Amino acid sequence: IFASSTGTGDVTVNNSGVIDPPAFGILMTGGANVTANTSANVTGDTGIQVTSNGGSAFTATVNVTKGAAVTGTNGHGIVALGPVGANAKVDASAGGAITGTGAGNDGIRALAQGNVTVLTGAGAITGGNAGTSWGIKAQSTPGGAGAGGVVAVTTGTGTVSGAQGILATTNGTDAGDTVTVTTNGDVTATAGFGILAKGINGLVKVDQVAGNVFATGKDGINASAAGGNGSVTVNLAGSVTGANGVVASAAGTGAVTVTGTAA
Repeated sequence: IFASSTGTGDVTVNNSGVIDPPAFGILMTGGANVTANTSANVTGDTGIQVTSNGGSAFTATVNVTKGAAVTGTNGHGIVALGPVGANAKVDASAGGAITGTGAGNDGIRALAQGNVTVLTGAGAITGGNAGTSWGIKAQSTPGGAGAGGVVAVTTGTGTVSGAQGILATTNGTDAGDTVTVTTNGDVTATAGFGILAKGINGLVKVDQVAGNVFATGKDGINASAAGGNGSVTVNLAGSVTGANGVVASAAGTGAVTVTGTAA
């Protein structure tokens, strides 16, 4: 399915049938809200990609329900983009497995100048097994103060895995430009960081509610705030293994708090 608009109206696709084409399963672009809803399996070189070229009032959204699986056989599983100022949201909390395949390809990739939200459920989220592939990549890039800059990733009981596990970062400089990663299942990285969370002046928080973190070659959890006022909080409820278990750091006056024990 390809749906696009060069105007300012919303673009929406509601899919309930299996899609298995050679290139994009669903490809959408528009200048306002762009939303892909699927309750059936979608497969393509890239599974689903949505882009909103609108400003901060709009969102590129992918909703996966009824246990549907989304598979990128030679690319990302799900991509949500807001390159001009829009937000990006992927809600797979009621979905099935989300899979990206190949070096540099992610299970879920959500990139925007606005706010970025990723929610997953019982389905496994899998990125490529080499290079810069992540199970989940969520990045907000407003490039300073103003609209956007908040990143929130919440995983369900399904494992998140790939060459690297979860990347959540912002380059927004407002105190409210927070980065939050909440995990409720295992996170496994075969060749890099388990969880890498980075902010500037806002709170950077990693909450391990359940599950374990396994990393090979890099830190299990690395959380940092690079600005003068950013703080870092890491709460542990399971094991964390890697080159270092947990690395938490702040460059300025913000507090650094780690609660729990990492292997």
